[in-house]
Amino acid sequence: IPIFHMEAGNRCFDQRVPEETNRKIVDHTSDINLTYSSIAREYLLREGLPADRIIKTGSPMYEVLHHYLPQIEASGVLNKLKLEQGKFFVVSAHREENINSEKNFKGLIESLNAIADRYKMPIIVSTHPRTRNMIDKMQVVVRPEIQFLKPLGFHDYNALQMRSYAVLSDSGTISEESSILNFRALNIRQAHERPEA
Repeated sequence: IPIFHMEAGNRCFDQRVPEETNRKIVDHTSDINLTYSSIAREYLLREGLPADRIIKTGSPMYEVLHHYLPQIEASGVLNKLKLEQGKFFVVSAHREENINSEKNFKGLIESLNAIADRYKMPIIVSTHPRTRNMIDKMQVVVRPEIQFLKPLGFHDYNALQMRSYAVLSDSGTISEESSILNFRALNIRQAHERPEA
C-alpha cells in the first residue's frame, strides 16, 4: 500500500518538539510527500529525498475554512458565553514545550494574568486535557476574567477566533487561520514549522 504524507516537509528545527522527529520519520518512509509550500519541498530535497517523491499541493486550509464558513458564522457561541464581539481574547495552548515544563507553564499563566489585568476583558481558554492536568497539578490561581473551558468544537472555536480582540495560540496552523479569516493572532511558540506564514 503506497503511503502519501500530507503536510510533508514541515520543519521547526527544534529537537525539543516531539513532532519534529515524527515528521522526519514519516517523510523518509513515505512513497509520496505532499508539501504545502516551496519551503517544505526545499527542506525535503536538502535531506536527500528525490524530487519525484515530492509534490507541492499547497495547504487545504483555505478551502476547508471557506467550506465551513456558513456554519462558523452561524455559531451562537458568543451568546452562549455572553461575550461581545471584539471584547475578549481566545487562547489555545497545548504543546508539550508550553505545558509540560512547569517553568514555561507558569510563564504562560503569568502572561494571561497580566493580559487580564491590563485589558479587563474575558480570556477564553479552550483547555486541552494536558493543560487541564497541569492546571490541577500546579493549583493555578488566575484572575476572574480567565475562563478555562472544555475544548470547543470546530465551528464555535473558529467563530470565537474571528470575533475576538486577539488570539494567543501554540497551534501549528494559527498563522494560516488568522490570515485567511482575518483576525489578530500571536503564536506563542519558540519554534514554528511554517516560516512562510
